[in-house]
Amino acid sequence: MKILSLRHYLAFASMYLMTFSIPGFADADGHYRGVLQLSEHSQLVFGVRIAGDEVTFDSPNQGLFNHAPTEFELSNEALSLYDAGMSLRFDAKFEQRQLVGQFRQGSERAEAIPLTLQRLSAEDLASLSYEGQYVGQLQISRQQSLPLRLNLARVTQAIAPSGFIATLDSPAQQSFGIPITRVEINAEQLSFESQLLGARFVGDYQQVNDRDGYTGTFTQGREFELRLQREDGHSAVAQYRSPELGQHGGALAKLTATGEQQWQLETEYFGDHDAQVQYEIGSVTKPMVALILAQLVSAEQVALDTPLAHFFTGADPSITLARLATHTSGLPRLPANLFITANPRNPYAHFDLAALQSILAATPVSSNQQIPDYSYSNYAYGALGEALAIAAQSDLNSLFETWVFNPANMGNSTLALTGLSLPDLSQGHDASGEQVPHWQFDALAGAGAVVSTLPDMVAYVRYLMTLQADNDAAMTQMMTPQLRIADCCEQALGWILQTDDDGATFAMHSGQTGGFNSFVGFYLDGSAALVYLGNQAYDHTQNLRRQLIQLRQTSLSATAE
Repeated sequence: MKILSLRHYLAFASMYLMTFSIPGFADADGHYRGVLQLSEHSQLVFGVRIAGDEVTFDSPNQGLFNHAPTEFELSNEALSLYDAGMSLRFDAKFEQRQLVGQFRQGSERAEAIPLTLQRLSAEDLASLSYEGQYVGQLQISRQQSLPLRLNLARVTQAIAPSGFIATLDSPAQQSFGIPITRVEINAEQLSFESQLLGARFVGDYQQVNDRDGYTGTFTQGREFELRLQREDGHSAVAQYRSPELGQHGGALAKLTATGEQQWQLETEYFGDHDAQVQYEIGSVTKPMVALILAQLVSAEQVALDTPLAHFFTGADPSITLARLATHTSGLPRLPANLFITANPRNPYAHFDLAALQSILAATPVSSNQQIPDYSYSNYAYGALGEALAIAAQSDLNSLFETWVFNPANMGNSTLALTGLSLPDLSQGHDASGEQVPHWQFDALAGAGAVVSTLPDMVAYVRYLMTLQADNDAAMTQMMTPQLRIADCCEQALGWILQTDDDGATFAMHSGQTGGFNSFVGFYLDGSAALVYLGNQAYDHTQNLRRQLIQLRQTSLSATAE
């Protein structure tokens, strides 16, 4: 679950900008920084820069700097800024050297997050030059490397003792915003630790080919060579342009209601793709696992409060099946032992049941609180899938056939399990357009192993909307909100629930692998649905979510006429 859409700022870089300001106001000039605490394991640095009659904002942990808002208002007492492209607003009052206010992202009804920005001191500004993104290739073996990116943000020492907050991205493993527990940087050395990964890095400053960077050792179980090099204006990231929908191929389906459990279907295929082409759907697999869970609960084979330890000896006793299905188990995004022997171009294929059992027994969590923290986890859904297979005395592929593929009439869908040949699976592309290998799964298949076609996914959505209309017990169980997340949405079993400005609720989920992207969304009243399958790893969720909302509005307007 991507809690904030700031990371997709490149998609909105062409928005027209308009500002309102108070000329000559300079008392508040400076850089202001604060932390959006999204959960125990998730935080983002947000910043504002005021320079005379100019105001810009930053999200340093996500590589966004000096972004001009669509509009702002500045006075001696307050600052208010709004950005249409990112649907965010920050309203604050000046209190000494601080901006104290509220942050919102999403609709006007989105829940406000308290946010205080502290002005950086002269000492803070002196080390601002270290802020930015540092990228490198973790040398796993002579033939294999894993790309990593360290996102470093300057804050005051009142916020972080070292004056910096950092996150780590592992794009090949679809993992972003991994929290860094401690980070130190100066002209001689960079070091950081991540408790979630059980990893640390220590590197010395070294200039290579006129590029600044730190060369040293990344330790996670064993030692790996790693050089983290500062990104600059000539980097691939800086020059990157967001790809268009279907740029290398893909398929889009729109469904609108024409009667009771009847829908009009419009499809579009991009490039030379057709109805036979298969796609990796990535994390859209997760709601299918949640449907299996709900079906097994209805069949009284498991309960939502069944402990994971019932199936995996040594697993933390506080972890239940419900917590796995709602990303509140306390398990990190990825298991720590995944990285040790992973092929970065096919990162899940090697991770078998023995590896899952081993790491579950070694992963303590702190999720005994009444309101558990939300932290999106591929690890959790991998464990959930295998637990359900054990409960049913079966395997996960057979569970999908029984509870999802067969009843939904999905004859061209399967799990991309390790070693399986899939001749109809399209060629995948990374975000820059380069061809990449397909992904395969073993014990983490529940996190994202399904491959499917557009007709199959349309059949799946029709099946879900029919179950919803029939008040099916398992469907009702699955779509019941379990907790509120971020400021926009609620988490059901597997699905994210959001309400549009008309008060209508829709369910959605997106997915991404190394070379594919997907989106499924449908209104619970059956009025509209949208499915997108693409063979490029770029997240179009915000665009497709808006298309879904617009689809319903257009359909209702046409019906009214």
